Amino acid sequence: MLLLATLIFAVIYYLKQEDDTIGYEFNNLVQLRRILQLSIKHRNVTHAALTRGCIEAHKNELAQIQVQLRELSESNIANLPLGERPIHRIFQAKLEGMHNGWQHRQTNRNHVIHGQTIRQCMYLIDETTQALIAKTDNSELGDRYHQKWQRVFDSMEALTELRLCVLDVQSNKGMPRVKRCCDKTSRKLEQLATMVPKALSTPYTSAVIDKLAQIASCDDLNVGEQELYDLTTDISFVIIQGYDQILYDVTNQLCRPIPRMWLV
Repeated sequence: MLLLATLIFAVIYYLKQEDDTIGYEFNNLVQLRRILQLSIKHRNVTHAALTRGCIEAHKNELAQIQVQLRELSESNIANLPLGERPIHRIFQAKLEGMHNGWQHRQTNRNHVIHGQTIRQCMYLIDETTQALIAKTDNSELGDRYHQKWQRVFDSMEALTELRLCVLDVQSNKGMPRVKRCCDKTSRKLEQLATMVPKALSTPYTSAVIDKLAQIASCDDLNVGEQELYDLTTDISFVIIQGYDQILYDVTNQLCRPIPRMWLV
């Protein structure tokens, strides 16, 4: 009995020491990823409602998602040091803005607003991850993470450029720009997939990259706004899946792996 009690005490002590080492950053990371997941779901549901003309059918579901986002954001802010709260308050306001008035938006405007919010959430996740790594003084891991994050960042920037030119797809002057953006995004996704093969060596990723390359190289391809918007959603999925694998690997090396995030 004495041996068992000693073992239990040792395990509890170890877990406490681990929690003291990783601090609030780990919990912050977990909650931000959940906020990211819900923001993606909010984008997908609003997009479906706006494009299919079934706004009333989705109002309650979206209101529930927003309640969850608000509760998670408040909980997260409450656990942060005072100095870090202002930037998260700004992000909280962006989450509210993402939801407010969604039913009155044009589809392209809805995509832009959700894209900005999701991107800011990923920036906050990056800052939290860097802080978590810094507490361990693991410079080698920090360098590897930075290299991979740069690929994620480059992919997000390419996606933003593509989203901004979707409305020009039907014009003679706009199509060359769309083709250039598709080519750039395809190359950035290929580079990201090379960095994170465990998550992105999939038929889904290959199909997205192939579609981008097809649009970039074909002169007589007839592609519309809706098809491009759907493609940008697929690109976002690939980027976030890759980044989530990076976060999983980092936290697995530092303390304990974060729960897997399922995108819906």
